[in-house]
Amino acid sequence: HLETLIKGFRQKLFSQELRFKDDNGNDFPEWEEKKLGHYLKHKSVRNKSFEVIRVLSVSNSKGFILQSEQFDNHRVASKDVSNYKIVKKNDIAYNPSRINVGSIATLKDFEEGIVSPMYVVFNLKNTLNLTFFENLITTHLFKHLVKIGCSGSVRDSLNFEDLESFKLKLPTLNEQIKIADFLISITKKNVSERKILAEFESQKKYVLQNMFI
Repeated sequence: HLETLIKGFRQKLFSQELRFKDDNGNDFPEWEEKKLGHYLKHKSVRNKSFEVIRVLSVSNSKGFILQSEQFDNHRVASKDVSNYKIVKKNDIAYNPSRINVGSIATLKDFEEGIVSPMYVVFNLKNTLNLTFFENLITTHLFKHLVKIGCSGSVRDSLNFEDLESFKLKLPTLNEQIKIADFLISITKKNVSERKILAEFESQKKYVLQNMFI
């Protein structure tokens, strides 16, 4: 199945089993090990003037959702949202006690919203590509680091300092973009061709033939 193929390529790319060439056909530089904090910017802007009213949560299956969807009576968990954190489009947020089940997401569907004060909110410096990062957090390695980080805490939670301390080998921005563009292209094909089983083999051959172009 194409989804399995995509997961396989993602795993191979992030483990460096497969490597792209640069636009001149040369090897990219070796991946450098750095702390993840080198690429992240912590955000903690509070909703002091109540200007933002859209209350959001992060689910492990749907990403950002309206918090009212989680409550039967459509009431927000807290009436006073002045201490809630403001999230802007393309910011990333997670629930520290639920990141171990995948509750981390990028805000895409709204320009802004607010999340519970317990959430961690951050965005990326321009040395880390957003799509690359979104794929990185689905890898076995990242999940393993989250598991270790959570197990070291009293409440099985992961604060921002824990996240910043993760040591990862990451490629240059140009190689990140190449990986991200490739994964976007095969994901789009997956969406449009999911029901056409006959396309599977030709798609597989096409992807393999074009891996290093």
